[in-house]
Amino acid sequence: MRRVAMALLTLGLTTAACKAREVEPSASKAERPELEARGDAKQPPPSSPSQTLRAAGVELTLPGSWTVVDEDEPEFALAWGPSRVPSQVPLCTIELRRQGPGSLPEGVELGQSAGKGVTDYARGGLRGRLLELPGPTQSSTVIVHCRAPKSAQWAAIEAAFDSIVKPATAPALPPLVGGDAPIVELCAGTPARRTLVCARRRDGAVFCGPSTGEVLTRVEDIPSATQLSCEGARACVRDDEGQVSCWRAGGAAAAVPGRARDIAGDCVVSEGGELRCRRQDIDGSTTDALAELLPFGAGDRALREVERVLAGSDEDTGCVLRGGGELWCWDREGELPLALAGEREPQRVADAPAGGLDLALWGGRVCVATAEQWTCLADGQRWTLDGCERRACGCSLIGATRMSCDHEPHERIDTRVFGRVSGVVAAAGPCVARVDGTVVCRGPVSGRVGEDARTTQAVAGGLPGVAHVLELRERGD
Repeated sequence: MRRVAMALLTLGLTTAACKAREVEPSASKAERPELEARGDAKQPPPSSPSQTLRAAGVELTLPGSWTVVDEDEPEFALAWGPSRVPSQVPLCTIELRRQGPGSLPEGVELGQSAGKGVTDYARGGLRGRLLELPGPTQSSTVIVHCRAPKSAQWAAIEAAFDSIVKPATAPALPPLVGGDAPIVELCAGTPARRTLVCARRRDGAVFCGPSTGEVLTRVEDIPSATQLSCEGARACVRDDEGQVSCWRAGGAAAAVPGRARDIAGDCVVSEGGELRCRRQDIDGSTTDALAELLPFGAGDRALREVERVLAGSDEDTGCVLRGGGELWCWDREGELPLALAGEREPQRVADAPAGGLDLALWGGRVCVATAEQWTCLADGQRWTLDGCERRACGCSLIGATRMSCDHEPHERIDTRVFGRVSGVVAAAGPCVARVDGTVVCRGPVSGRVGEDARTTQAVAGGLPGVAHVLELRERGD
């Protein structure tokens, strides 16, 4: 499967098979007992007939038997109800999403609306209700969402929605991130929980290791990095003079001939604006050698004046920023939400902002960064927002392997939230970096299960084993 398609499967809501697997936590057979054996954490005895869940100026009332997570993030709140089946636990969240909700998953049955801005749905054994309220920007939305098994706790959820107190004014934006966040970039080799993860510090030092370990170790014999990328078991850096160095996990770094403007995934944009990428072998791995990427494999469609490339681009699907920051994309089979299917050469995306500086794929939407904000595009719509590097994000732990951060569209309305990481300035695959320099990755440390004080402090409401903290360590320490 092509790499951009893999990113869409992971970040978006566009593939029925993926959703069918992840209606509930998509743990592997080895991971699932770690989540289910512990139940729903310690349930405090009811101290009152009811309690209040509040965030982003919204308040709702829940039964006293529910667990309300103690969270210091003002734009997010989480509570869950008692249940003997962890994957079917009833829960409610309030959160600010900078791109609002995403598309509903396939297989959802919509019910009769319970009011303006309210969506009722059912899927499998679950029933849910979602309310959208105005956020602080035109593109953002405050989302109130509750879900429960059809056979239990629905009366409590109806009562909670009847009790909602809406804010008189929209909530304020999170504060700007200062210029002293230690980690400025994070990359992961694959979207899976067990993968290579690397962090680039503000001073140019790079630290890498397995996402299931406890330590990211400093990579030696590379220049001070200004850019970082990962793909599979390989990582690369670019310095301020354009020199690229790459290495495989556990191996030594080697310089790549020539200078580069950009690196992303397994592609390099040369100093002259030529796009070169590693080719796939028969077994799906990539070669070390770089070759010019030709959209649709046609030599007369070679790209020139390229400035940035979207990670995961290949001959069939991809995007680049060309001279002046113009967005150009190609898409053989309609995998990108840009109405390009059927076109047999790269097309300029006219509704993208001018002066693009960076590219990303968030929740299946193609996003372009300019000097002050990001603009995301899908199906003729635009969302403008700040990225986590500008205003720190909160990221929910969903399923068994995923992080769902508030700069992405709200997704998977019937998947359980297992906790929350706040103060996130960079996210990649199953890991995030926080403004305090902490790196948090999903799941337990390989071969070890148990409580971790650092994780308890970093992850609000997290059950044991759903996440762990990795230390950045100098080699030899």
